[in-house]
Amino acid sequence: MNAIPPYALVDSDHGLSNEAACLRELFSSLEISGHSASFCKPVWDLDEVFEEAFEANWDGYGAKAASHTAYMAAREFLMSFTTGESPEPEISASPRGEILLEWSAGPRHVFTLAFGENGDKYYAGLFGSNKRAGREDLLERILAETQEALGRLSSVRHSEQAAISR
Repeated sequence: MNAIPPYALVDSDHGLSNEAACLRELFSSLEISGHSASFCKPVWDLDEVFEEAFEANWDGYGAKAASHTAYMAAREFLMSFTTGESPEPEISASPRGEILLEWSAGPRHVFTLAFGENGDKYYAGLFGSNKRAGREDLLERILAETQEALGRLSSVRHSEQAAISR
């Protein structure tokens, strides 16, 4: 009886669960990007949200399962965007299967990114009485929109802090 060499099974996904396949993809991308396993809290938060919303009806009200494509698009964004000085977004799943990232600086000052099940990237911002919304295909453009929006939210925080200290 011949034993199967261990290296012969390494690239096979036969018999792996979807969760195991997602973990394999996650850790292989860590190796490629050069990040350590403790690279950033928002990515871990995203993983937790995706795990909770991975199956249909995750909310008990008939929600669609969070899409793996939406998860990977949000993850790519976070890996490209997150730095030590950036505020961390609140991360959630929508009943439509989207992954949502939201930054808030109080009432009427909020910016939200939505990553759709087909990898679509949408954004919407409310900055006092000003509104901004759109759809971007390129990661670089959604990164630029987010940086601009967070700059606007940051100026609101600084203005409110200055008013309080007077």
